[in-house]
Amino acid sequence: MNIAFIGATQFLATIAIAFGRDDPPPSPVRPWAPRTLPRYEGDLRHYQPTEAERRYLPAIDPRKTYNLAELIDIAQRSNPETRVAWERARQAAAAVGLTASAYYPYVVAAAAGGYDRAFIPFPTLRTLPQPPPTNGNLPNVEIVGGGDLVTESLLARGELTAKWLLLDFGGRSAIRTAAREKLMMANVGFNGTHQKIVFDVTDRFYQLGTARQKVMVTQSALDAAKTVEQAAQARFDNGLATKPELL
Repeated sequence: MNIAFIGATQFLATIAIAFGRDDPPPSPVRPWAPRTLPRYEGDLRHYQPTEAERRYLPAIDPRKTYNLAELIDIAQRSNPETRVAWERARQAAAAVGLTASAYYPYVVAAAAGGYDRAFIPFPTLRTLPQPPPTNGNLPNVEIVGGGDLVTESLLARGELTAKWLLLDFGGRSAIRTAAREKLMMANVGFNGTHQKIVFDVTDRFYQLGTARQKVMVTQSALDAAKTVEQAAQARFDNGLATKPELL
């Protein structure tokens, strides 16, 4: 009987999967309803940004009157769409760099190691006295003692492989061209995001200015109407105007 105890090095990889919660509507005929607006506003009012988020938030002085260029700068730094478009452009630029690495040789190194220990028993047998065996039967024996043999071994192996692709009939060039086109598309999208923010801020800026001018014009009309009313009241009090004229 052989009993072997073998130990080997094992590499385990643990994959953690995070499941995000996204509750569906309660039924197909009922729309999804968010939390009440006052509660949501309260959560936003008491929300404290992290240190990493504070680095991206511009400092706004409530006592300062900002011009259009400063408002556009604040919007571009605060809007999360600009960071999303920037990350996309960074990923596209990194992809171009990865395609360039295909033109160079690469080296792969691998190492493996192991340890083995085995116990091999060597029993001492004794034959019991009995008549000579007949019909091919073996003599009756028993184990009366013995020892064992312990073997230990270490295994270490290293490999170093170098590869260099010299000819691929235009495959790498086509992949690199496609990566550059994706980078250009990401850059155009990044610029388009900023242009949209500039347009939205400019549009709201001039809408606010127009609304203020309308308030000023309406206030002037109200002041003029009050002046006319006071003049008509004075004429009526002095008997120079009638009641329909005052009304």
